[in-house]
Amino acid sequence: MMNIIAIDPSTTCVGVCINTQHGKAETRAYRYRRSKSVPRFEQLSQLWHDFVKLLNESSEFDLAVIEQYSMNSFGNSATKLAEVGGVLRLLLTLKKIPILEIAPATWKSIACLKYDIPKGDIAERAEHLYGVRFGTQDECDAFLMERSVEIVLQQDSRHLTSTEKKLRDTLNELLK
Repeated sequence: MMNIIAIDPSTTCVGVCINTQHGKAETRAYRYRRSKSVPRFEQLSQLWHDFVKLLNESSEFDLAVIEQYSMNSFGNSATKLAEVGGVLRLLLTLKKIPILEIAPATWKSIACLKYDIPKGDIAERAEHLYGVRFGTQDECDAFLMERSVEIVLQQDSRHLTSTEKKLRDTLNELLK
């Protein structure tokens, strides 16, 4: 098993799942206040501080899995999400951790067995499939992103779907 960190970035709460070589998955949520009184750069600075601390306290990571940017975000929300994603990607790159960007439809189809599952049904599906409850939707999403990578890495290649094969090929290229 690999040491994997999966990250579900958003502008108010960043969900994280850490899976160690011992197979233990731990989820966390980092919440950030949205307020006109707190400048955006202070929120990004706090995000930077939190993740530097997390990466320094944790074991070396073999892989970071991060959700791709949403194609449904527009305007100001897209800019803020890009800032969060940029901070996270920069930190991971500086730590020399390979980054796998994964589309929501990909991790949903693998970990939830359904690519078009409504956002409100994901946590219930995760509890049903994996027996785990989460404090936030962001933690749940990070857990399921990590699970999708583990599933693809552990499954016999003869039984992979085309989506799973594509993900495994991407992982193999990334981890060379």
